[in-house]
Amino acid sequence: MMFTFQRLTQKEAEEIAYSWKYEGMYSFYDMTEDEEDLLEFTDAHTRGEHVFSSHVNGELIGFLSLDVLDWMIDIGLGLKPDWTGKGKGRGFLQSAISFIQSHYTFDALTLSVASFNQRAISLYSHVGFVLNGSFVQRTNGGEYEFINMILPPHNGVIVTRDFDQSRLMEIQEVYHSVGWNKHSLDVILEIYRKSNVFSMVYVDGRVRGMGRALSDGVFNAAIYDVVTHVDAQQQGLGARIMDDLLDQLAPVSCVHLIATTGNEGFYLKQGLSPLKTGMARYRNEKLEKEYLIKEK
Repeated sequence: MMFTFQRLTQKEAEEIAYSWKYEGMYSFYDMTEDEEDLLEFTDAHTRGEHVFSSHVNGELIGFLSLDVLDWMIDIGLGLKPDWTGKGKGRGFLQSAISFIQSHYTFDALTLSVASFNQRAISLYSHVGFVLNGSFVQRTNGGEYEFINMILPPHNGVIVTRDFDQSRLMEIQEVYHSVGWNKHSLDVILEIYRKSNVFSMVYVDGRVRGMGRALSDGVFNAAIYDVVTHVDAQQQGLGARIMDDLLDQLAPVSCVHLIATTGNEGFYLKQGLSPLKTGMARYRNEKLEKEYLIKEK
């Protein structure tokens, strides 16, 4: 199926805005549900130059809007109601990405999707987008949670701030590459679900390192599992993860971390210092011998 793209005309904008009506919860995406969005889309001046219509065999089937920033492009997509839920979204999205790649220069693509729209989130994940946080936005007469997703570049490094469950196998590969073989898929899922601060680093579109933290958001935080794939070490990825975690934890009074043996110097370079009164309890005898100072 061949998807073509061209500059959106005023006639097409009005057809999409006033004629495209979605069923059930997807009526959230009707242009007429939000007056501000409707006016912006139907006014050629406010709509801008980076909005395109998509056609298949001459039929208007979708639109693509672009917010072109310094190093990335934020995209918005819409598919004709009677084309949704029929497995056609993936081809449309991939064609849109190819169109952008052939006409623009950028490092990464981003998009935002309503958190209830799991159908769209699944589609974006299968194409390669990864989670990059969430936010609440007022629209359609209420406040709704949106998920931000990013398509990592295939020729560079990018850091995101969310745990992408669809990348479990890649995350496990990173752990196992450094000998942390007790990290099964179930264990990884459990520890990440119970953490609330994340940093994932992607190289050429694949997870090559990560870190996580638990924090109350005010007084205390503890950083865990800062690890990079053995084949991607000595590339500054660990420092980028730590920079990102510490940036997210900037408002917190105390940030704690237990360095793995031999990596103390790395964390000193990240601005952390040894504790005078640090204490811990280990149920694992090996870890107890490695980390605890026993009174003589």
